Amino acid sequence: MEERPGQSLDNVIDSISHAQLDHVADQLSDMLNRMSKITSSWLGIADGSPYRNMFFPYYLQPERPFKNVEDFINAFCQIFRIHLTEPYIESILADLPRDAPITFTHADLLPKNIIVDGTMITGIIDWGTGGFYPFYREHSPPPTSTPETLSTGVKKVYVQAQGWALDSFGERHVLIDWSNGQLANDGLKTSVTQVVQLTGGPGSYHYFAPVCKIRNIQSLESDNTRWCIGDFSRAQRDRLLQLAAKINFLKTSIVNDCQVWLRELLEAMKDEGLLDEGLFEQIDKAVHLKGVSRSSEVVIVWHSGL
Repeated sequence: MEERPGQSLDNVIDSISHAQLDHVADQLSDMLNRMSKITSSWLGIADGSPYRNMFFPYYLQPERPFKNVEDFINAFCQIFRIHLTEPYIESILADLPRDAPITFTHADLLPKNIIVDGTMITGIIDWGTGGFYPFYREHSPPPTSTPETLSTGVKKVYVQAQGWALDSFGERHVLIDWSNGQLANDGLKTSVTQVVQLTGGPGSYHYFAPVCKIRNIQSLESDNTRWCIGDFSRAQRDRLLQLAAKINFLKTSIVNDCQVWLRELLEAMKDEGLLDEGLFEQIDKAVHLKGVSRSSEVVIVWHSGL
């Protein structure tokens, strides 16, 4: 093992400029493009073994490498069924291509695992999750962009409420998203979307960022309700993500769901001038966003033998 000069990107990411981050991103993009040229006919660890990582609970560890992407997605369906309903699982997996290329992937490429010396990437560490995955797990072809987006970084940001037909709870899943372009030359108008949302279900909520999702045009044109909340610069989108990360929520709550979480985020955005108050009220009226109800949490304790 060779020690590389520098420090992890997460230690300096808040102190370097956008131009410097762009330089780091360009290097990372080149690395990912080279990794994506290493392909496989199966999915698993690089030595041919099945996955053994944090993505699969110990009781659902695969017994052998997956033969194809369809089997890989079906395995995740089994995991999701522990906490999520079938309609919701279908809504988040429907857009994933079943015939995607299988490429070599780090699979945990967070700033903490990227070593930089100044603005030069000197190493990638922690390959414990590395292996062969569908290309969209980490690699994305260059998105198409308008000249205006390239020069200003401005993108339209949306609030989306899940269509009634997809919701078995009678309460619509809500999220914020913006487009990161379309997959180049795929012929399907497949959109790469940055998604800001609270995921999971009662008793098991989670927030992860950043999260990019593959979405086809049919998904965006479904019966989901969408509001454009404005044209956001890169700095404004970064601030939105900072506000989202600060929202307090109880992972094991059975009361305070994504609607409570999004209300708090939208109110924080409104307070900072990122969201028009009239538009906030319009969204609230249409979706009936819920307020915090922590006093309604109930904890049941029992002892064996009673």
